[in-house]
Amino acid sequence: MEKLKSKVITSIFDTKIGFKLLKNRFQNTIIMYHGISNTNSIYNKRHTLKKDFINHLLFLKKYCNIISLDDFLTKKFNPTKINVAITFDDGYWNNYSVAKPILEELKIPATFFITGINNTNETYLWADFVDIIAKNKIPNIIIKNEIFELINGQYFNKIRNCSLHNFIKNINANYDTKEILYQNITDKQINKFFNNSNKEFWKMMSDNEISETSKSKFIDIQSHSYYHNNLGTIDLQNAVKELQNSKKYLENITQKNIDTIGFPDGSYTRELLVECNNIGLSKQLAAEGFLYSEDLHDENISDRKGMYDIGSYQNQLYNALLHN
Repeated sequence: MEKLKSKVITSIFDTKIGFKLLKNRFQNTIIMYHGISNTNSIYNKRHTLKKDFINHLLFLKKYCNIISLDDFLTKKFNPTKINVAITFDDGYWNNYSVAKPILEELKIPATFFITGINNTNETYLWADFVDIIAKNKIPNIIIKNEIFELINGQYFNKIRNCSLHNFIKNINANYDTKEILYQNITDKQINKFFNNSNKEFWKMMSDNEISETSKSKFIDIQSHSYYHNNLGTIDLQNAVKELQNSKKYLENITQKNIDTIGFPDGSYTRELLVECNNIGLSKQLAAEGFLYSEDLHDENISDRKGMYDIGSYQNQLYNALLHN
């Protein structure tokens, strides 16, 4: 049944008649991309194929009203169309090398949410690290005397009944846990696993590339925290410090005011929202169902829908624009 539904959506979605039939099921949406790649990623679904990305933008430009994130948050909508804002999380190098030229050519505004990982000892984000070492079949990962075995391509702790991703996101979310994770792998293995053949799936934009991107009239640079910790699962003091450091880091590079936070994984606490306003991050974005019900009508925080490399580009768009 799901395969049939997917085929039907693919066949009618990108026609004028098909869109009209489906339009009442769609909503004004902030779309969240991660990477835009030239080839399919074998590590995860966070990178959208370049050809699909172009098809997304051409479709949205034809049938919807693409506006800047600022205009979306202040509800400068076209009442006769589906209004869409484009965002990117993490600050991948392929945002600079692949997405940026396309956005500029098509004159489409977007916001890039970027971490402060360049200011640390690492050159990659922890989730990519886990995906890549799993693909290279490192059998066990030990963190704080807890063993995560590689089972069906995923690290899993049988005693906790918990994946390594979930453990790092929600149970031991501070950055020291990630540093322990990295210690499981030798420098020689890291150099082998993180190489030029797969760099478009893990490499981050450099400070110079962030600076250059910030000068584009179509792209706005904003904060994605400092370490990419889930800010809703670390203590409030450390979460605030991350946001302060991120804001300072990005303002130094861009020489522009940073006033928006795209929470990593969409994770936050309601106490953190107050602190965000206190430090000048007055615009806040959750994602993928993390928005608290109490915040549904808060004008300072908005939800986003993720775009992932699953199915046809028509199905990707359908899932992103669909009402919850």
